[in-house]
Amino acid sequence: KAETVVLTAPEGYKWVDGTLTACDYVAEVDGVKYEVFAEAVAAAAEGATVTMLKDTDGDGIIIDKNLTIDLGGYTYSFTGTLVGSTGTKSLGIQVLKDNVVTIKNGALVMTDEAVRGHDNLPGKNMVIQNYADITLENVDVVGNANTTYVVSINSGDVAIVGDTSITATEGNVA
Repeated sequence: KAETVVLTAPEGYKWVDGTLTACDYVAEVDGVKYEVFAEAVAAAAEGATVTMLKDTDGDGIIIDKNLTIDLGGYTYSFTGTLVGSTGTKSLGIQVLKDNVVTIKNGALVMTDEAVRGHDNLPGKNMVIQNYADITLENVDVVGNANTTYVVSINSGDVAIVGDTSITATEGNVA
C-alpha cells in the first residue's frame, strides 16, 4: 500500500501543478495578503483598509461597504472584465449607495484591453461610477478613448483632496 505524503508550502509560496511557486501578492487587508486586487476588496471587512503592494492590473471592482483603498503609490490598471448593472457592465469601479469610500495615494487607469462584462467587447466605459460618499485623495484617475466619463457622480458627497487629477481624452468628460 502506497503512503501519501502531504507537503505544506512555506509562507509566501504555493503549490502549482506540483511545483513550488512564489506567491505574487498585490494587496493586503488586515495582515492577509492577496494575489488578486479585486479579491482583496471583496474579502475586506466593513471599514477595513485595502493596501496595494505593487502595480497590478485586473478586472473591475464593486465596492459595497465602507472601505478605504490605499493604492500605496502604485497603479491599478483595468485590463479585464468591467463591472456594473445587468446589461451595462462597463465600470472600472462601481461604488454602491449608502457607503463611505476613500481611494488614495496612487493611480487608477482604464486600458484599451478592458472589456465590458455584458458582452466581452471593448467599448464605452467609466473608470468610477459613484452612488455613495467618496473621497479621492492624492489619486490620478485616467480614462482612455472609450471612457465617456472618468468619474461619474450619481449621488452622495464627493471630496477631491490633495494632489488629485481626473484625466479624460479629447471629447470625453472628466
